[in-house]
Amino acid sequence: MMNLARPLLALGLIVALTSPSHAEDHGRWKAEKMTPGEERAWISALKSHRTRDGSTVLEALRFAEQMRPKAFKVGTFDVGYNGATGAADSVGVGYFIGLKRTPGDQFSAFFLARRTDGKLSLSVAKNDSGIQTAAEAIESGRDGLLRFIDEEYELNCLDAQSRRPLC
Repeated sequence: MMNLARPLLALGLIVALTSPSHAEDHGRWKAEKMTPGEERAWISALKSHRTRDGSTVLEALRFAEQMRPKAFKVGTFDVGYNGATGAADSVGVGYFIGLKRTPGDQFSAFFLARRTDGKLSLSVAKNDSGIQTAAEAIESGRDGLLRFIDEEYELNCLDAQSRRPLC
C-alpha cells in the first residue's frame, strides 16, 4: 500500500502557496509571464545554486540519478507563479521516484525566488511539518538527497508486506 503522507503534504503546500483566495478579482487573474530568456536565467540560477555540501543543485540531482537509476530520475525545471499576484516567485524541479515515469507521476521540489537589488536569490520555504521536503533534501546536498530518495522509494514504491516493487 502506498503511503500518501508526503505527496499530500506537497499538494497542500502547493495549494497554499498558489491559492488565489486573497486575490481581489478571481476572474481576471493572469500570470505575469517572463520572457523565455528570463525563465532560462531563473532555471540556470537554480541549477547552479550551491547546496550545503558545496555541490550545485544540478550536480546533486545528477549524482542521485547515477547512484539510484531505478529509484530516481530528474524531470523538468519550471518557473512558478504566485496564485494571488501572478508574479514569478519560485523555481521548481520535477523528479520521478521509481520506474513509473509518465507526466502524471512527476513530483516537484520548489525553491522560493526573490530579486533584491537586481540579484536573484533562492531559498527553501520554511517547513514546520516535521516531514522533510524534496527541496530541503536537495538543499542538504548529495548524501541528504540520496537518503530522501531511499525513504521516498520505500514509502511509495515498495509493498509494505512483500517488499515487491510497485513503481
